Amino acid sequence: MSESVSPSPKGRGFSFSIRSPRDFWGGLVLVAVAILAIWASRDLPGQRGFAFGPGTAPRLFAGLLVVLGTLVALVGLVTDGPRIEKYKIRGPVLVIAAILGFAAMIRPVGLVIASYVTFMVAILGSREMRVLESIIAAAVMTAFCVLGDAGVGEYHRGRGHDGVLCFSVHLSAQSALPTLAAILTRGV
Repeated sequence: MSESVSPSPKGRGFSFSIRSPRDFWGGLVLVAVAILAIWASRDLPGQRGFAFGPGTAPRLFAGLLVVLGTLVALVGLVTDGPRIEKYKIRGPVLVIAAILGFAAMIRPVGLVIASYVTFMVAILGSREMRVLESIIAAAVMTAFCVLGDAGVGEYHRGRGHDGVLCFSVHLSAQSALPTLAAILTRGV
């Protein structure tokens, strides 16, 4: 899928070819994302003296992304590389469907069924899926979801230094064993 610009009919002009289309177009996409980030941070105040404003980091990283994206695109012009393969839509569609399905199922059918079905649908997005491995992987991931939701471990909730809600689970044998015993004796 090498693209080129041919000279004009009278022999004037220039000619170049994209030797690595994946690198070239990938670099241009990085530049486009960086320009979008610069545009999105246009209303944020920037640096004043030595004090960073809220718009300083986004603009700084977007500027670096422009430079790196340009370098990647230039490498795509001067080095040989792989072609752009056909885009496969199956994986992204099934993962998005799994997420939306989980949101729709969590309240009516509960965590166990919603988690298991979500993992199975997301796993179907890969053509490399094996049935037995998928069933086992979905069961193990569902078990971790149930154990985390049942209170196995200590939950830490609070606000981080940047005001974002933080959440983490720390599993420990001391808290896991009594909870597992309670689950086994009376159910979740």
